[in-house]
Amino acid sequence: MKPTLTHRGARVLAWLERESLPVTVFGLFVCGLIVRLPDQLRQDGWLALVSGRVVADSGLSHDGHSHRLDRARAVVDQQWLGQLFLYRLASAGNLRLVMLVHVGLARGSDGSRAARCALARWFGT
Repeated sequence: MKPTLTHRGARVLAWLERESLPVTVFGLFVCGLIVRLPDQLRQDGWLALVSGRVVADSGLSHDGHSHRLDRARAVVDQQWLGQLFLYRLASAGNLRLVMLVHVGLARGSDGSRAARCALARWFGT
């Protein structure tokens, strides 16, 4: 017996046929980014992981010990939550997990852009 498509499945298949070029380009772009993942973690990424470890081990620093010019004022690193998140992610998994989340977040914005373009094409604007 040949399986039949539901109405929703037929609509999705028709949309994929109509939008095959943007879907293919987006998929190839994501695949290329995944292949180049080892090149994505550079000095700033390592610094974020180390800073996250410092925040996890000793909390937020308010004395400005790492900022030579701001010793007289209280200083809070503005990226501390992102750094802590990256460190906890690396602790829970490994660097591969951190990089896959990086791909998901970086390409998620492209995915929403692609969805907006597809909606614009759908409505004919």
